[in-house]
Amino acid sequence: MLKKLIMTTIVLLILLGTAIYFVFYNQLLPKQDKPVTKQQVQDKPAVQNNVPAIAEIKLTGTIETMERPAPDIAYDYKIRLDPPIYDDIPGGSGNQLNDFFILVSANPQIEYQLRSNVGKYVTLTGTIEWGLAETRHFVVKKVN
Repeated sequence: MLKKLIMTTIVLLILLGTAIYFVFYNQLLPKQDKPVTKQQVQDKPAVQNNVPAIAEIKLTGTIETMERPAPDIAYDYKIRLDPPIYDDIPGGSGNQLNDFFILVSANPQIEYQLRSNVGKYVTLTGTIEWGLAETRHFVVKKVN
């Protein structure tokens, strides 16, 4: 009986340690191929009193297509940022380095411009906003 209790405790401790390791390991290591310096990072959007200012910013990078997470969610494009951007996310999750953003068009003309520029390096003007399932996306108002 005591031996079974000790073995069960050891297994539970190993499982708990493994879970903690993966949670902290994934949060501590940046997911990027090459190191990024502060000079290579785009300006981040303004944040005041933990509330993001909905100010227009410009992002540069390459437009890519993406698979929709569900048929009714119109996330068809993303921008692979070059250079990446730091995004102050309200709610205490900190300053996260993003190398891409999901793109949402402000109108049908912007949708056409996004489709026409897939695979091209562009500058987009718009706002970073909250999306479905607490994702962040970039609402495109102008394609340069």
